[in-house]
Amino acid sequence: MTSDAADGRQLVQQPRRAIVAVDVSELTAPDLVLLDSLVRLQLAAQRLGMSILLQNAPAELVDLLALVGLSEVLPVCGGSGVPIDREIDRQVEQREQALVDEEIDARDTTA
Repeated sequence: MTSDAADGRQLVQQPRRAIVAVDVSELTAPDLVLLDSLVRLQLAAQRLGMSILLQNAPAELVDLLALVGLSEVLPVCGGSGVPIDREIDRQVEQREQALVDEEIDARDTTA
């Protein structure tokens, strides 16, 4: 038996990770403390062979997850169970170039 066949059989025999849906629709004003708690919950679930899936997350929570790079650690789905892939609307700030008129002092040797 080749090692490839043994590896394939091992993959087939591995049980799927149980998914626990957590309804977060009532969470208002998400902040980093909330994200810390949710990440710790995900870590505890993974240690037990499970994974959490955030359901009905408010847009503010989804945006905060994306902003801090935790969208893949804490997956979100809508009420239908379909994962949400939300990108933060980022726009380049429009600025005018500041024009500075400098007078050069002839006695200044550093210029």
